[in-house]
Amino acid sequence: MIEFSLSLISNPKDLLELYCGSGTFTVPMSRYFNKIFATENNRASIGYLNKSIDRNNIINISQSRLSDTELTEAFNGRIFRRMNDISLDDYDFSHVLVDPPRSGLNENVVNILNRFENIIYISCNPETFERDIINLKGYKIDSLMSFFITSIPAGKSSLIACNIASGSPLSYCFVGCTSLPYACCVNIN
Repeated sequence: MIEFSLSLISNPKDLLELYCGSGTFTVPMSRYFNKIFATENNRASIGYLNKSIDRNNIINISQSRLSDTELTEAFNGRIFRRMNDISLDDYDFSHVLVDPPRSGLNENVVNILNRFENIIYISCNPETFERDIINLKGYKIDSLMSFFITSIPAGKSSLIACNIASGSPLSYCFVGCTSLPYACCVNIN
């Protein structure tokens, strides 16, 4: 799925990542983007991300322990000490990657995402994924690819990854679902 997500990147500049966790996508994507600003609310996950950054000698990832609500506030001008003098104005975000919890995206995050041309969406809940995709205006599904994943127990987990481009292809990858251990990738335009 990481490989597929990487294949969806075109004309990369900088990446904004919400819900980055320990850097599953952040680290491999660092090879494709000039700069990455990654956010995650979980302190332990940020610690693991920092270890990955250090062990891989990556210099183009900056991170901050921010919730989705706090990132929304940062986009509206609020300054957080946890951003360590990182200014969102110093980035030229060509892509946004979101990997939200099962509850999906809140309305403020959807409003922020509607500002961007390219969104990679990874989800663990098909219902909130569908809700969020509907709320992202001006996109449509173009193609679908499936993956069988034996390591995800049926009924336990699901993953959806999607690349959404405003006015051009919207792609996403659906990995598993709450009742079946399979995955599908979709290109949407």
